[in-house]
Amino acid sequence: MIQQFLLNIISRRINGPVGLLVRGVLQVLSIPYQFAIWIRNRRFDAGFGIRHVDAKVISIGNLTTGGTGKTPHIAMLAGQIKDKSRVSIASRGYGSIDGKPNDEAIELSWLVEVPHFQNADRVAAAESAIKEAGASCILLDDGFQHRRLARNLDIVLIDATCPFGHGSLLPAGLMREPISSLKRADAVVLTRSDLVTQEMRQSILAKVKSVNPNLVVAETRIVVDGLIDSEQTSHPLSVLGGSVLAVCGIGNPAGFMKTLAEHSIDVVDQMVFEDHHAFTDEDIRQIQTAGQDCSAIVCTLKDLVKIKRQQIGNIPIYALAINVEFMSGRNSLFDLIEQTIDPIAQQKQAPNRQGSLPNETVDLDLDSDDANAA
Repeated sequence: MIQQFLLNIISRRINGPVGLLVRGVLQVLSIPYQFAIWIRNRRFDAGFGIRHVDAKVISIGNLTTGGTGKTPHIAMLAGQIKDKSRVSIASRGYGSIDGKPNDEAIELSWLVEVPHFQNADRVAAAESAIKEAGASCILLDDGFQHRRLARNLDIVLIDATCPFGHGSLLPAGLMREPISSLKRADAVVLTRSDLVTQEMRQSILAKVKSVNPNLVVAETRIVVDGLIDSEQTSHPLSVLGGSVLAVCGIGNPAGFMKTLAEHSIDVVDQMVFEDHHAFTDEDIRQIQTAGQDCSAIVCTLKDLVKIKRQQIGNIPIYALAINVEFMSGRNSLFDLIEQTIDPIAQQKQAPNRQGSLPNETVDLDLDSDDANAA
């Protein structure tokens, strides 16, 4: 698989002459990409091509390609905001077929009940949310690089297990933009924080704060609440019984495997597909063969909504049922969101720069009251 080969090259799991040669070629190819990103950002910085809509827009995005846990975080944020504002989600709908919801939209519909509008033109998606659902707040999915739609708040997710995309821009690394782009962000959420040491977390957050000292920062982890099947029935982890086959087609399969290991799930084999993979009948047959000696198959919810089966052969298949839990910074982040969507809260805060509000320094002590907030 070309994608996996390139990832092994980028992450330096493949070295020697082949690794050095391919990395050199990729570094050369990243130069025009870097120039194009620079030109594009200067254009938007000057205000060209930006469209405003009649609603508050909160972007949730990232600096890198691959999974940062964006979908569960959007579901969590939407669940919190919907009690205070009429919220909708706007996304590109990558991988959707014939205008039908894509895998992430279906996954979000299982996690939170808010309207979701998908359109390759995300300005049009936002306008549809306002017109059809009366949205007063738009959560812009994967919106940090989609600068054509003006936003009131930019939240950037950074995966603690691979924070800066192996240090290079595409295609030499996984960075969509240089870390200096965080100057235009308002908040950073360090995801999967429990999978690295506290020293590593502090190092990552020190680096992002050196770029933008005004950032609100928070740390989260993924909590496994059990399992869920294709009929949305919940089950405890104990139903797995014994060894399992792990299956995923997501942007960060290593994060999924680490989560399984953290919960002492006995994975005897794994099948990793490309992100947004559409499972075919042949894939299902291969999964059945690989899992024939296992007590169950475990995948992500993003995969299960596409597989749509209770069993593969006679082997039950489940997705991990997960939630987002804050380790630090929860109150600071939600204060910032409230200041964005609530006119009364806005009046209590004087803006410190165009498009953002004063930010609060987050205490990284995981024993603090903020760290224990659910």
